[in-house]
Formats: sequence, structure tokens, C-alpha cells
Amino acid sequence: TSVNYIFADVSLKGNGIPQGTKLEDSGLTGIYTAVINMKKGSYDDLEIGYNGKTFKFGKINVNEDKAVTFYFDPVSELF
Repeated sequence: TSVNYIFADVSLKGNGIPQGTKLEDSGLTGIYTAVINMKKGSYDDLEIGYNGKTFKFGKINVNEDKAVTFYFDPVSELF
């Protein structure tokens, strides 16, 4: 319900991520997402910022240029 819904400010940054990228929950599902067109390569500095915390991804290998979807749940803090 809208009483329990968390309106979150979730950012994504790192090499290959456009500056100022925010994850959004346009469907009000509680899961925030961003789709980023990534170039082929390895990325080891990607991180999500939420509520003063930083969540770092491990090394991500993109085997070809493609759209990559990033997810974050502010309740469980899973990403």
C-alpha cells in the first residue's frame, strides 16, 4: 500500500554508468531498476548508493555490448 511504500533515492555509479544515474520504480512494485547500455568488458567499480550506504557489486563481465538491468530492493537491500 502507499502507507508502507518506500520512496527511495537509489543511485548507480561506476565505469560505464552515465553520471547521475538513478534507479526508478515506475511500476510502484518496490523494486528499483535501471537499464544501462554497457560496452563489452570487465567492470569492478560498480556500486549502488542508498540511504547513506554503499553496495558494491563484485566483478561483472559483459561479454558483448548490450543492455544490462540493475535491480535494488530497499526493504531487503538485495541487489
